[in-house]
Amino acid sequence: MLFHCQPSGIVVGRPVVARFRVSFATGTEMAALFERDSSGNTRIELRDPSSQAIHFAWLRPSEGNSDFLVFYSERVIGVRSWPPPRTSDALGGGSALPPASLVRPWPPSAAPDAWLFGFFQPQRTDEHQELAGYDARKVLLRGHGQGAGSIRDAGECWISESLMMVLRERVINDDGSVEEWNITELEEKQPTGDLLATPPDFKVIDPQRKQ
Repeated sequence: MLFHCQPSGIVVGRPVVARFRVSFATGTEMAALFERDSSGNTRIELRDPSSQAIHFAWLRPSEGNSDFLVFYSERVIGVRSWPPPRTSDALGGGSALPPASLVRPWPPSAAPDAWLFGFFQPQRTDEHQELAGYDARKVLLRGHGQGAGSIRDAGECWISESLMMVLRERVINDDGSVEEWNITELEEKQPTGDLLATPPDFKVIDPQRKQ
């Protein structure tokens, strides 16, 4: 799973290049590269921490209603297209869409003023910490517990409200396993190259298009 916490709109005019250390619930550890250009296009790559070979890339264009999931071992590009959300869905209040970490249904915005937290209930705190040289606010995440109406601790994320991006995320799953994203480097600069570029010889799988 990629980020559960993220801005509710496309962030333009704030290009960044950031590196993360990632630990998945399976115990697998990877390196991640997050890039966002001035137009709001974003690219996240999961890499082998030693060789830096790319295993997976998630491309989110700033226009349109499709994301691209690139699986390098399988040499496949998956296309996910979604209809525009209702207002409540865009703010995380609806249930018609898949988890926010897998879709980009939001309209472009020059100044997003809200965040999405997946299926978790966020609790903003006044606790701040400097991460990679930037101020980050701690947001507690709450999930549904075992009993009816019960709430459980589901981790936390640290968000940079000036950069409009997540700098750290720790999610506790229902089974107690933990997923973590920790930032290691961050630069405010325009990425080099085309963030939406994909290998030309990979097979494209688009459920909306006849194969």
